[in-house]
Amino acid sequence: PSGGLPAWEPSVLARTQAVAVAVSESYMLVFGGGSIYGRSYRSDAVVFEPHLAGSGTEVTVPVSGQVPAPRSGAAGAYHSGSQTLYVFGGETAENVYTAEVYALSLNGTVPAVSGTWRKISAPGEPGLLAGTGAAAAYHSDGLIYVFGGYAADTGFSHRLAIFDPIVDAWVSYVSGPDDPWPRA
Repeated sequence: PSGGLPAWEPSVLARTQAVAVAVSESYMLVFGGGSIYGRSYRSDAVVFEPHLAGSGTEVTVPVSGQVPAPRSGAAGAYHSGSQTLYVFGGETAENVYTAEVYALSLNGTVPAVSGTWRKISAPGEPGLLAGTGAAAAYHSDGLIYVFGGYAADTGFSHRLAIFDPIVDAWVSYVSGPDDPWPRA
């Protein structure tokens, strides 16, 4: 195709179970996920314009710092005020479910950005359970809500964990008999 990627070369966005968040009115940021061409996981971050996806407009974000191991099925939420993507859990390429928390701080104006990763040692047990398939959302109250997920040893979760990005800590969680049905 004219101006796009050659037909035989897959887009850098060709992946499944990635974190995808809106970072402006026109751009999305995608992190991690699994390759649709075999069982391999990714740890890259890509900025793109959704209405131009597949036309060669995808830009891999140059990153430094404590880059997460490749993973699929992580949950993610974006805080626009600090230009930071928070990534929760996932399954690593070694088939290990993780409860790790990472933050990618973007520098610059989208799409011409770079980023710095840092691993967060989030206190406030019990926090996030190790697993894949949870959902996360940043709320106007300044907190990130992480719900559900799945891990082989615990099964499906109906836990709602609440993370405070200002203090990098789990501040609350809800899990009880009256919660929604477990899901991933």
